[in-house]
Amino acid sequence: MRRAFCPFRGRFSPAAGRLSSPVGAGARKISGKGRVWFAIARDIVYNSGMKIMRIQPPAGLPAEADFSWQEKTVQGARCGRADGARIVRSPRRFKLFCEGRDDLLFLDGSGHFKWARGETPFAAGQAFCIEGEGEYEVNGPCTFIAVQKQM
Repeated sequence: MRRAFCPFRGRFSPAAGRLSSPVGAGARKISGKGRVWFAIARDIVYNSGMKIMRIQPPAGLPAEADFSWQEKTVQGARCGRADGARIVRSPRRFKLFCEGRDDLLFLDGSGHFKWARGETPFAAGQAFCIEGEGEYEVNGPCTFIAVQKQM
């Protein structure tokens, strides 16, 4: 029995039917019994077009020692900046808003991304690309570098 992620219910449901043509990047439409689900292969696709993809760690990012740290905390996290990149040392949760493309590299910690209709786990050493417009949050004690790019 095939199982597919149902973005409308936010869980995996049995898929009765066959795979048809791709609907989006990494998604396949599965239909059966009057319902439509999307099986997510590699990308996680949000209904407004926002997607989160795992990528290779980007080259040329500043080292952690190169960042200048702010004196005040933001959302309970310590933040710093260097060469257009932001470093965040978050004890629990940090909200971000993507307007084009964000590249995130996790230096330490683990947790998950959370947005309106999904969650994606992450661990230290992983890098992700977030594309599209929307708000998301990084949950879990971690340190990450974020580079925001306008599209």
